[in-house]
Amino acid sequence: MKYVSIVIPAHNEKKNIKNTIVNILESVKNSKIIVVCNNCNDDTFSIVERLRQKNDNILNLNFTDKIGKGGAIIEGFKLADGDYIGFVDGDNAFFTSDLLGLINELGKSDCAIASKWLNRGFFNVNESFFKKISGRIWNFYVNILFDLSIKDTQAGMKFFRKRVLDRVIPEREFICTGFDFDVELLGRVKKNGFSIKEIPVNINKSNKRSSFSYLDSLKMMLNLARCRFFP
Repeated sequence: MKYVSIVIPAHNEKKNIKNTIVNILESVKNSKIIVVCNNCNDDTFSIVERLRQKNDNILNLNFTDKIGKGGAIIEGFKLADGDYIGFVDGDNAFFTSDLLGLINELGKSDCAIASKWLNRGFFNVNESFFKKISGRIWNFYVNILFDLSIKDTQAGMKFFRKRVLDRVIPEREFICTGFDFDVELLGRVKKNGFSIKEIPVNINKSNKRSSFSYLDSLKMMLNLARCRFFP
């Protein structure tokens, strides 16, 4: 298997971060894990630090200020190397079989992203009704702006060939450093002519939680409009 760097942005994930890391290490043998603790006020950093002391393939970064999910991923990318680079949410919401499926897809595609919605009807997605409605409105908005033709831009597991990130990350400073980061990143990937493959995944809903606030939605929409029209 190709060498893989996996960034894990983590905000108060003490309940799930250990299992997330251990499951990845057991499944992706030739890998480096870069955990970026973002404004954690729980034991997330110390839990990762104990794992790091036993495994040289783990890096543990700590940012006490709020840098956002996207900001954490960008910091992790700075230390990432190898053939493939990606990020996975720290809440252990994804099954390792799906993670391996995305990594393997990079043998054919430039970018592989997880999707809860691909090939599934509205009532087959395992989320609350309100979250599904708001998610579909968001997806319609970002696809109109960036013409991505993607069913799910927000699932927190995405992998790239290194040459893709080498091209799109230095392009300019990111406007979006929160949950909207995924869209700006994918917009850059498409603009530079790279292929994006969406892969259907299952969600371990018992562990899935989010610090996302719907009060941030307007700010995120404005950020993306700025990305599109005033880069």
